[in-house]
Amino acid sequence: MKLSVWVIAILVTTCIFAGCSKGNKDSPTPTSMTATINGSTFSVSSCLFGYNNDTLVIAGGNVNPQIHNAIQLLDPYIALYISNYVVGSPGTFTIGSTASVYIDSNRASGYSITGSTGTITITKSTTTNITGTFNFTCTDGTVVNGMFTANRN
Repeated sequence: MKLSVWVIAILVTTCIFAGCSKGNKDSPTPTSMTATINGSTFSVSSCLFGYNNDTLVIAGGNVNPQIHNAIQLLDPYIALYISNYVVGSPGTFTIGSTASVYIDSNRASGYSITGSTGTITITKSTTTNITGTFNFTCTDGTVVNGMFTANRN
């Protein structure tokens, strides 16, 4: 189980930053991701997005300041995935159909949640910034009132 969690963590980090361009970094939008997970508040100030082939990956978590040439998300983090996403296309995507989610709250204990039903809604999308909401349920509980603002890195 621990190995699979590490593999997912590496995959999330790779997906976010594979193929990302430096783009215009003059005035990036402040980023954040918040949600209520099983009644507890989740709030982080680092939220980034990127693409792995045709899949949009949005991840929110705290960044390890010890890593200088790459970005590593620390626990806890939430990763949202939308297949076949077209940039600039707002919409609602169904988890289990065109979208999926993953939460890692403590790699050491192997605790993780994979969403089974719910939605991810993109309210604004440009080549450099995406905002939206998410809500989902899974076998381990619920994630509600999720909101994100992510910059492309």
